[in-house]
Amino acid sequence: MNLFTMGDTMYILTQTVRWLLILVLVATPWFFGGVWASVQWLLMFVAALLLGLDLVTRFGDDDRPNLVPSAWLPILFGIALGLFQLVPLAPNWAETFAPASLKWRQELTADADIDSPDTADAGQTVSESETPTHVTRSMYPAATREYLALLTLAMAVFVLASVHLVDRQSVVWFFVALGVCGAALSFFGLVQRLSWNGKFYWIFEPISGGVQSFGPFVNRNNAGGFLNLCLAAGIGWLVWLHRNQSWTTGDDGETPERRRTARGSSQRRYRQDSGESRSSRRTTSRPQSPDRDTPTDTTTDEATPATNDDAIEASPTGEQQAAPVEDLMQAYRRSRESSPSTPASDDESPEIVPVDLSTAYTGHRAPSQGEGRADDRADESRRSAREGHRSRSSSNSDRSRRSQTRYAMAANPISYGGAHRHGSILERIKGMGAGYFGDFDAPRLGSLAIVGCIAGGVLCTASRGSIVAMFAAALITAMVLAMRRGNRGYAAGMLVMLVAGVGLMSWSGQTEFVQSRFQELFENEKAYESGRLPNWQEALQAWPDFRYAGSGLGTYRLVYERFQNRYVPATTHMHAENQFVQSLVEGGVAAFSLLLLEILLTTLAIVRLYRTGGPVNNALAIAGTFGLTSQFIGGMFDFGLYIPSNAMLMAAMCGIVIGRAALLSVWPAESLDAIDSSTSTASGYQAPSMRASRQALSPALHDDTQTLAGEAKSRRVTKSRRSPMQVTRSSLLGLGAPTSVVTLLIGFLLLGCLFGSLEMNKASRIQAAERNAGLEQLSLESRPEVLAAKAAPLQTALPLRWDDAEAHRQLAELLVQQYRAATYHDLLIQQPPEVLAELQAQLEKANEAQSESGKDSPPPLIADLWLRSSAHHLFGVIHRLQQENQTSDIESLRQGTHVEQYLVPAGRHLLLAREIAPTIPQVHYLLAELSAVLPELGSDQIHLERTHVLAPGDAELWYWSGVLDLGAGRTEQACSDWNTSLLLSPSYANNIVESVRGKLTLRQLFSDVLPKQADLLLFVIQRNFAQPEMEAVRKRLLQFAEDALPSTKLPDAEYAYVAARIFNLQEKFDSAIPHYEKAIAAKPTSLGWRYEYAQMLLKAKKYEAAIEQATYLARVAPENKSYENLLRQAISDNNRKDLPTINK
Repeated sequence: MNLFTMGDTMYILTQTVRWLLILVLVATPWFFGGVWASVQWLLMFVAALLLGLDLVTRFGDDDRPNLVPSAWLPILFGIALGLFQLVPLAPNWAETFAPASLKWRQELTADADIDSPDTADAGQTVSESETPTHVTRSMYPAATREYLALLTLAMAVFVLASVHLVDRQSVVWFFVALGVCGAALSFFGLVQRLSWNGKFYWIFEPISGGVQSFGPFVNRNNAGGFLNLCLAAGIGWLVWLHRNQSWTTGDDGETPERRRTARGSSQRRYRQDSGESRSSRRTTSRPQSPDRDTPTDTTTDEATPATNDDAIEASPTGEQQAAPVEDLMQAYRRSRESSPSTPASDDESPEIVPVDLSTAYTGHRAPSQGEGRADDRADESRRSAREGHRSRSSSNSDRSRRSQTRYAMAANPISYGGAHRHGSILERIKGMGAGYFGDFDAPRLGSLAIVGCIAGGVLCTASRGSIVAMFAAALITAMVLAMRRGNRGYAAGMLVMLVAGVGLMSWSGQTEFVQSRFQELFENEKAYESGRLPNWQEALQAWPDFRYAGSGLGTYRLVYERFQNRYVPATTHMHAENQFVQSLVEGGVAAFSLLLLEILLTTLAIVRLYRTGGPVNNALAIAGTFGLTSQFIGGMFDFGLYIPSNAMLMAAMCGIVIGRAALLSVWPAESLDAIDSSTSTASGYQAPSMRASRQALSPALHDDTQTLAGEAKSRRVTKSRRSPMQVTRSSLLGLGAPTSVVTLLIGFLLLGCLFGSLEMNKASRIQAAERNAGLEQLSLESRPEVLAAKAAPLQTALPLRWDDAEAHRQLAELLVQQYRAATYHDLLIQQPPEVLAELQAQLEKANEAQSESGKDSPPPLIADLWLRSSAHHLFGVIHRLQQENQTSDIESLRQGTHVEQYLVPAGRHLLLAREIAPTIPQVHYLLAELSAVLPELGSDQIHLERTHVLAPGDAELWYWSGVLDLGAGRTEQACSDWNTSLLLSPSYANNIVESVRGKLTLRQLFSDVLPKQADLLLFVIQRNFAQPEMEAVRKRLLQFAEDALPSTKLPDAEYAYVAARIFNLQEKFDSAIPHYEKAIAAKPTSLGWRYEYAQMLLKAKKYEAAIEQATYLARVAPENKSYENLLRQAISDNNRKDLPTINK
């Protein structure tokens, strides 16, 4: 006899899917959260593999419930929305389905010549002939494909979890694995922070500073979000351990197995008395179609009888329960003893032959062919009569045993666990504590330690959003539990968990760091200005243009900047850090509605689990409440769910909750875990081997209508004996659907994961090439061979993903930088030998000065050659030659070797980048910079105008626009550009002053370029006119700054300091003193202001006041020698003032 059947194969495949899925969830965060495309394509491939295994089991010899959880649909519609955003539309169709995308592309890609400054803006230069031939709704299709791939990955995990991780054993192991993973991440993150050497794992260079990371996560906010999900799993494990133990041993001292055995014996006695045959028993509840997702081994040995905790809890009214498999084993042994030489058959063993596994596992037998629902309704009255008889047929021995237990508990309550039921409140609390700690064991201790460690890890991340989310989730979960009888103790446990986390944070010395993070919200006004709230307000201004279906998944960073009128240096908001704002911008009302619907369905599923009850359902409901609440709140301040580790874990947790709740909506609770109860080892039961179990029950299953796996039926029998589970039946949480439809959905996800894996594999090569290039570090690189080596990998990888606009832009910038390096090298060679010798001496002096001061200041000749080799200098030269009508010289420059080799291909890449993603402002600026060299690019003015439209708050681009305008001879426009740049930020004030030196008068500089703001004027004066030889000019400029004080708008403290500083530099000490005092009173901790004030008091010969300020400084910062020297000087000058003057 072949003992390895199809059912065994399906069991192995199912277990493979379960454990591999849990392994992926646990391993992904250790690879930097899966943020690299090189990890993401592997994850998508593994997801495709798991979906393929799932399909194999569906085409195998089994028949699972044809049920689609309702929560699948919003995500599937979200994937469909992403596909719709990628569909190329003809212009006439785009006017209806993508009007904003069509309008933006027409404005930003139409080529038009602008011959005069009076030309209208870019939107008025479009002609019908320049309309794009095809338009996608997404403003950047490549980014949309990436995000669509990640959404498909999350959906795959969601589906797999809702199918394969819903049984008790899988849920418990999910809790255990994620709890241990969260504790390990917390411990590792804390150790790495305390011993931070600037590298992840002490090996890998970080993307950003170490204080912004935690553990293997590049962003501490992402780490906090993931740990909150792990904390939810740990809480679920802790609750399950407590609920499972209290459920296994009831309050009356009677185990569920004894109660079930007693009920089973009374049922058998009743059936014997009434003469009811086994085949005539019917129930009105839905018969079980064996669950393929539960372990298939359903027999136990005598030493470890199987129980079904959830079955007893879910049927408090006395529904027919699962007959223990041990009864089948005993009956089989009796049949073997009666006929030792001949195997039992259907005729020889009447007690075993009629056994159907669905009846053995769940207490409900599937109907035979020809039986219908009418028989179910006809048997309702008989079932009710049996229920009533069962409730009245308790044996005297059972009542006697329960009475003895109550007397024993009253006599010795602590020993018997009843101390919390009698006496005063204090005695009850004492009894409860004694009972709890009396039952304390290793699993409970381990789960408590894990939960406390994860809570401490969330606090130590110093992620404000994650910390707030954890406390809010704990509070909301505690409120929900406090309203449910029997769960109020867990509400108090939430407080204990938070206290344990705070204790770990304090013990590790992270309290001060975390407090400083929260203090920044109230003390650092600049942090607010560059923070999330202003960004949300700006991004929502883009929503009306993409109201219904969004601008495209992954395009947030490309649409919000058009409405940003503030300068945030070196910051690009790749995400909104608010799930709801980002979904509204990228997916419009459609995506926003789908997100809310998914949250609603998940909430309903959690409610269903609470109402059903049971150790597993209750633990899963509590974990789901905490997890959903923490991510809902954390999602308002973070983008954690946009990285694979967090997205997959959230999808898995929601999938388990929704999948189990959906099955409970059509299956009785006892059916869901009946098979698993005999194989689960989590609650202390040891399952026998599969082969031994099959040998024990093979005579009873002779007809091959079911396998021991409890999951598979032959399709021939299925077609002739279709149970009600295969009849379409829908509920709010689960929809009945044909098996072919479910299989088609899984196949669709499989193909999506495969295509996503290919897409992310290509993206990983581009990403690796961009990291290798390191464009930010190459701005001063002057060696052509180094730049060529950096650009080569990007040139090789780009054809694999031709519509990557960012890659085209970066390659174009590398080519422009190669042109500059090659031109600089040529200019250097052209210098006379004596100049080169002098230059070598200057370089040696500059290197020595740099080693001493740490500042890089190249020699003047080097700086001049480097400027002359730039593309914007070439732009100015060509425009000057055009004004002089030097056509031959212009053509000579345009046909130069380096221009043909570097700038011409750079222009092609920029045009491609503009066509693919027209909202990247840097692309339009570079087109303007190269337009003089490459006439086919059109006028530079239209490119500059588009740059200003797309980045109105970028002070750097406004500065460089002024440079090009000045080079083109548009002086007035250049002054306007620089004025706008300085209004946004003074960062480029020095560059502007250097650019206008020798080209504008001082009056033009202060009247046309510099804004009438005293703080900005003071900054320029101190940085550029502080030399002694410029004292006369400095006085005039300081008077100009003083006149600008009334029109300057600053906070009171800053305004007082600026005024005091201006008066101080003018030596108007009497006017400066009250302003200094006001500024210091507003900000007493500003030691720099106080130090300036003390120095000024010395100059004004107010020694006592100077001593007072210097004494304060020396006391607050004794390690600062400048403060100590100032105090000594003040005391010395004060002592010298009383000495008589000696006339020589």
